[in-house]
Amino acid sequence: MKLQIFNPDLSSEERTYLEADYSSGTTLTVRNSSGFTAGYYVVIGEPGQEQTECKRVASTTGGKTITLESALTYAHPKSTPVYESKWNKWAVERSSTSGGTYTAITDSPFDIRWDDKELSTLIEDVSGSTSHYYRWRPYNEYSGTYGSYSDVLSGGGQERNTAGYALMQVKRNPLAKGVDDETIMEFFNDFNDLVYEEIPKAWWFTKEGTQVATAVSTYKYAITTNWGDFQSMKYMLYRYVNGDTDVTYPLTYSPLVEFYNFKADSDQAEDDYAKYWTMLPPDSTSPKGYIGIHPTPETDDCFLAPVYNFALTDISTFGDTLVVPKPKGYVDYALYRIADDIKLDSNNADKYNARVRADIIALKKRSRRQLGQPEFTRFRGVRGWSRNFGDGSYLSNQDARELYF
Repeated sequence: MKLQIFNPDLSSEERTYLEADYSSGTTLTVRNSSGFTAGYYVVIGEPGQEQTECKRVASTTGGKTITLESALTYAHPKSTPVYESKWNKWAVERSSTSGGTYTAITDSPFDIRWDDKELSTLIEDVSGSTSHYYRWRPYNEYSGTYGSYSDVLSGGGQERNTAGYALMQVKRNPLAKGVDDETIMEFFNDFNDLVYEEIPKAWWFTKEGTQVATAVSTYKYAITTNWGDFQSMKYMLYRYVNGDTDVTYPLTYSPLVEFYNFKADSDQAEDDYAKYWTMLPPDSTSPKGYIGIHPTPETDDCFLAPVYNFALTDISTFGDTLVVPKPKGYVDYALYRIADDIKLDSNNADKYNARVRADIIALKKRSRRQLGQPEFTRFRGVRGWSRNFGDGSYLSNQDARELYF
């Protein structure tokens, strides 16, 4: 098994430049050594270029001098960049199951390959197989401290619906050279937003929320507390449970004013056979608002399960799942933004933007409802009522005629 681990991004770390040529010894004369820390490491040279190397900082003096623990291997000319890094190695662990016990693989920890042209470190596990799972974290050999663990990676590789798969496709393109992972991930998030704006009703932005039990004599249920990622409602499912009866059916939406009319009589009887739902205004307890149902349940034996468009979470690590079911769209969009925003390459920007538009068109086709899905206004033939509404529907014939036919 071979693992390709992308090196830590140094673009936001302390940086200076050699003030004089380096040929030998342990002393670097730099433009400004303030901000560099003894016990950390310096990377001399541009990451990804040949002869870039790493050494531990022994001390800094006079604002112009960095003393290293030992001499460098190569000579470096004046104006060579000098970066600070907290880490100099990768500690890699392996497990037979995703959530099992992880142990260090043979020869771990491994030196970070700062001179690798793909800005990554290739690590070989001679005893590994596709059935194993891996995780890793950066390591400071001098202080013995570790950074945060990575996501877990299957030995079988990245699945197509993960951010890591799309990230790899982007980084293989020469256009993405020098662009850090965080920036690419931000472009992935922007693509999510773009698709949501273009196709807000797409099925992949929809989920069925966790069932929430009814409360005795309570018709109002907080969205923020119960469904924190709620964004907009599609429909409300209601599960009625009473003895041997256990049925789930959709409630009918009621406009707010009409709903308040239903609730006008404070002495009306409570009933677990709920028929209507609505959105109630927010307050400080539930900034997203409330779900109201009618009639008011009389027991805690029934359940609410909204089907809704959910708020997207940020893509930030390689193990995150891509929401939009087209990894190529993420790749094309990231390359378009890199060409347009970073490289100022109008030709490539136009090329990849055209691909993004084609990806959006393809996604609109994927978002269409499947053939054969029932329509309320379609004649259903024999047993049309039960096929349309289900045997467990509690709508009266009069309600159904008024609302649907």
